[in-house]
Amino acid sequence: AANAEGEVEIRDGAVCAQASKAALPRLLPLLLDIGQRLTQNLDVARRLADNARRDPLPGVRLRNLLVLARERPGEPVTRDALRAACSDPDPQIRLRAAAELGAEGHETLIALAASTEDDDTWSAQAVSALAQHLPLERMKAILGQALRSRRLETARACLTSLGRWRAAAIGELVKVLESEQDDLAAAAALALGGTGEASAEPPLLRALEHFSPEIQIAAATTLGRAGSVETVLPLQEAAERGGRDVRRAAHQAIAEIQARLQDAAPGQLSLAANEAGQLSLPEAEAGQLSLAPEAPGQLSSRPERPVAVPIQPPR
Repeated sequence: AANAEGEVEIRDGAVCAQASKAALPRLLPLLLDIGQRLTQNLDVARRLADNARRDPLPGVRLRNLLVLARERPGEPVTRDALRAACSDPDPQIRLRAAAELGAEGHETLIALAASTEDDDTWSAQAVSALAQHLPLERMKAILGQALRSRRLETARACLTSLGRWRAAAIGELVKVLESEQDDLAAAAALALGGTGEASAEPPLLRALEHFSPEIQIAAATTLGRAGSVETVLPLQEAAERGGRDVRRAAHQAIAEIQARLQDAAPGQLSLAANEAGQLSLPEAEAGQLSLAPEAPGQLSSRPERPVAVPIQPPR
């Protein structure tokens, strides 16, 4: 209203105005009212909490809540506002409030993760925010529901989190790897590597033979991060029959495995020092296995010299 009568601004702690003489009688009362309001001792935290509860716009409610949580963390007014926000109709506000509350907000996050009514994005973020705090069986149930309703972001978040349960999650991850297509199967492959379990290797090796390049690449990438030396030859075979992207992923995986096995013992695969990009077997003791030169790719028990196995560089 004051700006309608002239140009009003706050400068150096004072209210300043420029207006015509004719507007002064109307402008002065407004300026006095502004000055009185600015000198009042306001309870800023309470005002922020009230706005977080009552403003009709979700974006405004969220901003007030986040400012309150940042500026007055742990205060009773903040905790009360966060608890109230866990019942907000907007899922993003419920998500942020519950995450700020820590353990007290877990039930709200679980309800949001399992929701089929709210946006898939917020359910997925709720799963990620819970991480290891969500029990395994509940995580499996949310994953199954997400797969049935094709809430793909939530399903991917569940798969990523399942890798933290190590051996207990292998069966569920293998089921998704073998029954789903492309991005979900790829997410399951990557999560299998996160388990750190040797039993994850066989399903990943089977995935190298999948018709989908995306799944082959995910399997190769995972084996590169966590595979044993026994996966090198299957990776080489996948590189030979796959397209350019699969070849690149398989070769990268072999290089990563080799980097973890710099001090290979006799009978293990290593990179040949004399010819870059080749594999060889370190010189074996009598009675140990080596590659027979007369039958490349076959195993012999004779103490042969190392035989190089060419690896085609990525094209």
